[in-house]
Amino acid sequence: MSEKEMAGFDGLYGDTCIAFIEYRRSLGYKYEGRIVRAIRELNRYLNEHAADDTINLTKELVLGFAAKREGEQPMTQMRREALIRQLATYLNSIGVPAYVLPEHQHERCSFVPYIFTREQICSLLKAADSLPYAYRSPNMYNVYPFLIRLLYCCGLRISEALSLKISDIDFTDKVITIRQSKYNNTRLVPMSESLFACLRNYMNAVRYSENDTGLLFRNRWGKAYRPNSILQKYKKLLEEAGIPCTASGKLPRLHDLSYPNLNKIQTFQKKYVNCNKYCLKRFGYYF
Repeated sequence: MSEKEMAGFDGLYGDTCIAFIEYRRSLGYKYEGRIVRAIRELNRYLNEHAADDTINLTKELVLGFAAKREGEQPMTQMRREALIRQLATYLNSIGVPAYVLPEHQHERCSFVPYIFTREQICSLLKAADSLPYAYRSPNMYNVYPFLIRLLYCCGLRISEALSLKISDIDFTDKVITIRQSKYNNTRLVPMSESLFACLRNYMNAVRYSENDTGLLFRNRWGKAYRPNSILQKYKKLLEEAGIPCTASGKLPRLHDLSYPNLNKIQTFQKKYVNCNKYCLKRFGYYF
């Protein structure tokens, strides 16, 4: 782990949490960003509630951390439960006593994604296409029009799109390889002829070639754009497009762009599997 990531992992459980993260990464799991922050919160909780100077994940500690919090969605609690369950399993594997929280059935989440109308998507794309040139981010007026089309047409998550490399694109068959996606799986995603044409236009505008091995979306220093900066601009585009807030008073999420076309992707999958162009096992969709 880098020094920046290790910041905040102190006290009795600090070294244990760091070792836990490194262990999970060694198994191929992407323990970064949000998960590291969650483990940092877990470390802080364990240090504050430790009964003595001995590492011992008792039942009381586990249940206290996993308890449902006010106004919290079931999925948020489930993630917290899974995290402390994984830590307990790891501690037991190295000979440290720890209570493993049993799995149990949660109430179904009532969340309903926002489904854009065709007119709203057209308005959003028009707003993205009208972005002016910005000196500090010279490529952004080219990035947003294609990025939004990619998310909408291919059902990608923003993290998948921003980590996409040009070498992950098959320019002959017009197929994108998404690596280490949800559940650490790799899957193939097809592009329509119109989206592929947009890809060509984008690459010509930013002067990328098919042989480039860098990120498809990168800043002037060759680094990936941050999801939060993309999200902030996306919200402004929603407002410019006149797309209203949901019943909860919030604007549609960036991830909501993917929902309208998921069925189309599955239809493409069945079509080409029947034609034996791709083996079924190569298509691993986990939405």
